[in-house]
Amino acid sequence: MAKGDVYKVFKKDHAHIKKLFNETLRDTSKYPEARRELEANMLGEEQFLYPAMDFIDEDMVNETKRENEEAFRTMARMKNMNEEDREWVDSLRRLNDLVVHHMEIEEKENGLFDKASEVLSEEAEEDILHLYNELKAENLPP
Repeated sequence: MAKGDVYKVFKKDHAHIKKLFNETLRDTSKYPEARRELEANMLGEEQFLYPAMDFIDEDMVNETKRENEEAFRTMARMKNMNEEDREWVDSLRRLNDLVVHHMEIEEKENGLFDKASEVLSEEAEEDILHLYNELKAENLPP
């Protein structure tokens, strides 16, 4: 692995999640897969990347954590709704907007990934990537 590989993986996963959510907006049967992928990504970032970044940009980390919490709350509410209901569809749209905004904050120039790349060692990045890949393997079907 090389310096920066962890951010490439996060960005690749972000692109995949955004694609899944775009598909879900047209075909709600895709939602379970989109939700699983999103949950794994958010858990991985929260458990492995954010703690390493708390001391670098606490405000940005707190913003991304708040967005994750909002996304988890929205997904929990959606579990108790019927996919045919307008409220479920509105929640899906809000979740999609939140996900896109969240990922933009992390990926933008001088965003969380850029800041992390500046301060984390290659070894720390490799550890984060290894732990993240393990989490995904445990939580996502092959």
